[in-house]
Amino acid sequence: ITALRSQLPRRALEGRPSAPGWKAGQLDRLTQWAVADEANRPIICEYEPSALWLWTKWRGTVLSLTIVPVLLNMGLGAGIDAWVHAFSGAAWGMFEV
Repeated sequence: ITALRSQLPRRALEGRPSAPGWKAGQLDRLTQWAVADEANRPIICEYEPSALWLWTKWRGTVLSLTIVPVLLNMGLGAGIDAWVHAFSGAAWGMFEV
């Protein structure tokens, strides 16, 4: 191995930096951006008072994730109430429970 090593030029044994697509000065720009005191974009998006705009933004919110289980539970509760009301000997109004 030492004989082979002595025959190869020194540059062949050195690692070459692997940086495909890396441009000169890019690290400096990234560092300046990371330590800058001023924001480079709005921190809080501007509020749009339009109801149509607001309803288009509801996907992924808590309401959009819970609306189906909430409606199913309300329906199940109303169904149980109606079933108990229909088969119970006691008389009470539908909305008195």
